[in-house]
Amino acid sequence: SRCHVQNPVMPASGTAAYGQQMAQQLDLSALGGLVIKSTTAEPKAGNPRPTTAETTAGWLNAIDSRIPE
Repeated sequence: SRCHVQNPVMPASGTAAYGQQMAQQLDLSALGGLVIKSTTAEPKAGNPRPTTAETTAGWLNAIDSRIPE
């Protein structure tokens, strides 16, 4: 099946926090949707430590999506 939206513009997950700052700049109802982080009802350990690493090109970050029990 397909999801049809009037506007294909959707901010990426994590860019709008809770949307409060973005709502000061634009009408959130004009967006096609809001993208959230993945979620589950089951606990998840998250990524092993460390979750960041410095490279010659800059820093890498492994998103640490822990879901506690």
